[in-house]
Amino acid sequence: MKYCLFICGLLFISCSQIRIEENPLLFFWEEMDKKYVYFEEKQINWDSVKNTLHLYNPDNDSDLLSGFTSMINTIKDGHVWIATDETVITFYDSEYYNNPVMELDIYDAGNLIDTDVYTIAQLKNNTVYVAIKTFLKPSSSAVTELVNGYNYSNGIIMDIRNNTGGYIECVLDLASCFIKGNHNVLYTRHKKSRKHDDFTDYKPISVVGKNLFGDVKLVIITDKRTYSAPNSFVSIMRNFTNTVLVGNKTGGGGAQSCRSILPNGWGYSISENPHFDVNFKSLEPGVEPDYLIVFGEQQYDEYQETGIHCQMEFAFQLLNQLSQ
Repeated sequence: MKYCLFICGLLFISCSQIRIEENPLLFFWEEMDKKYVYFEEKQINWDSVKNTLHLYNPDNDSDLLSGFTSMINTIKDGHVWIATDETVITFYDSEYYNNPVMELDIYDAGNLIDTDVYTIAQLKNNTVYVAIKTFLKPSSSAVTELVNGYNYSNGIIMDIRNNTGGYIECVLDLASCFIKGNHNVLYTRHKKSRKHDDFTDYKPISVVGKNLFGDVKLVIITDKRTYSAPNSFVSIMRNFTNTVLVGNKTGGGGAQSCRSILPNGWGYSISENPHFDVNFKSLEPGVEPDYLIVFGEQQYDEYQETGIHCQMEFAFQLLNQLSQ
């Protein structure tokens, strides 16, 4: 074993002589080593990361920030973060480009309802637009509005770009409205020991389908910010409903975010209990769309000039084609 050296006055002290709970970097490394679930899948050599921790003075906040940033950039997992009083250190996907709120005027939007959970509007051609902004709260109200007051005979465009994430219970609640019958829609596993590859068997996550919309045609718009809970929602909808995915590949986030406190009082989060789709495929890498419609800087500039959002326009025209 290599020992990390820290300067304390004129003395050199090895990591073996420093209690882990006195060093936030070592504490976080140990917690990750025991609990993190994607070391094997991502082929991360976590021991090699530990061998770099001697580069950072645990009593210096600037060094701590640098050390945590290095670790988190190695993991590349948005569910793994460090929160100080002033900032949050997390992985930022450089491929992501800010996707604005959808302008619907060119689709003759009417009967628009906008809440902190969803936006819903009647569009021309008997099409309905519904944006699910978060899964922190149930969105059953949006479903009730759809069933009772909108004409979706040509189909539904569901927009979950920029969704803030939330709870699996809210994901299952919304998905059940479109699913027929009872199904195991996802699977999860739990770590059994500190070994990076030691997990329980797959345990099913089930849905009791309500099938409120029959065989309605459904297009879901996704992007890199379709992360965590909406990532799971996309997987369920693709596999159990008449859904077509349009946009960018989802951002992933296939595990639960479990939070706690470091010895210095900063907060942290670790990915635990990974989720898998119905075919036992990991959800961490994200879900590929059926139609890759990129929205980047060029598309943003065009949207600013014309008011036509390329992903929304493709989804709208696709529903029209499917109805012919």
